[in-house]
Amino acid sequence: MCEDALDLGFLVDSSASIGYKNFKKIQKVMQEVIQYYTISERGTHIAAILIDSQPKLAFGFNTLKGSKLTTLQVQRLIQAMQYTKGKTRIDLALNMASKKMFSKHGGSRRNVRKVITFTVK
Repeated sequence: MCEDALDLGFLVDSSASIGYKNFKKIQKVMQEVIQYYTISERGTHIAAILIDSQPKLAFGFNTLKGSKLTTLQVQRLIQAMQYTKGKTRIDLALNMASKKMFSKHGGSRRNVRKVITFTVK
């Protein structure tokens, strides 16, 4: 279990190339991976961007706060992500991660390690 303070961002392929079934598998893997982190105000915060023709911030590091910032609630946010089947624009998703996800507006914290992971086909 990782108990360190960490901002963990996921770039999730939601394009046509990944397909609906694989998108659902990615959601399941994400839900399993976050169980290895202590998700809390002082611990790990999770955010996700959907990779598509027009990437979308599915949820930010500050979407959940206080007592609602739990593994179960983050798993629900992951489950609520929608498959969009556009084009695989990793460049736009990385740009969004830099400007919106890992920013003050996106809830990224100062003096906390930032990690990004992504899934594409």
